[in-house]
Amino acid sequence: MYYSAVFTVQVRTGMEFRAKEMLEYLMKRQKTGIKAVHIIASFTQKLVGREKDPQLRCLTPGYIFVEMNKPEDYKPKFVKTKGRVTDVPFKIWHIIKSVPLVQRILDDEMTGEEFWEFAKSIDCDATIESTLPGSVEKQKKEAKELLHKANTTNDKKEMKEYLKQYEAIEKTTAEEVAETLEEVREELQDQMEHIETESTANTDEKAEINEKLTFIEKCQAFINKRKKETFRFPMSFFERVYKKIDPDGKTIPRKKILTPTFIIPVLVEHLREHLRNEIRGWGRCSPEKSPRSFTEKRIS
Repeated sequence: MYYSAVFTVQVRTGMEFRAKEMLEYLMKRQKTGIKAVHIIASFTQKLVGREKDPQLRCLTPGYIFVEMNKPEDYKPKFVKTKGRVTDVPFKIWHIIKSVPLVQRILDDEMTGEEFWEFAKSIDCDATIESTLPGSVEKQKKEAKELLHKANTTNDKKEMKEYLKQYEAIEKTTAEEVAETLEEVREELQDQMEHIETESTANTDEKAEINEKLTFIEKCQAFINKRKKETFRFPMSFFERVYKKIDPDGKTIPRKKILTPTFIIPVLVEHLREHLRNEIRGWGRCSPEKSPRSFTEKRIS
């Protein structure tokens, strides 16, 4: 009689997928006794106006999982090369170790059911990433020029107009989003600390705040090395927004959905709305502490 057993294998970090391919190649070449090689992974889908292969990433860096059919009456054997006893069947142990990227095989064994429960406990929500065309340097230069004009003019009316224009473009959308997300994160952390100091801490309330914090952590906005505005959102959030703006999936052309200049303003607007709704749900958050909304402006 056999049962499904899963062992954790440590491989060179960053080479998890390559190690999996090498083991699967050996599985095709010979009867290894290995049932499957697993990687707990997610991916980032870049929206660049056309279909593009997703970027896979391992969520357990440096580790893969080898599943095998193991005899119920298997007795651990002594591995001479390492001077220790292993629960991995002798033949399979040597096959796994024959892969150059493999560093060691952990002795902790999981059943197939235990492994899948472990895999389900890891958040595998994918990410979408999109970058606006054009450098922010032009916007920064224009803002600097407007501020200079405001400081050098003697006309108060002109000064007010220059300052108004300056304030509208002083910060990029990415900077405003990042700032607001940070403010929301701080508010959530303050609320969590307040709850934890109470004698009767509400477990459900703590779980809800942790869920909100997880969402905030997954949303990112920054200026990349090429001086362009880049945004990242959870795939689940993107799909939810997509269903809202195009319920039947036929109204908006797919190419348009994938275009940064279209989808980023849509996602930012829905993120703004989402955060407003979340703020309304915070019982202890006073209005004056509520994060300010993003500057209303068109992204082009």
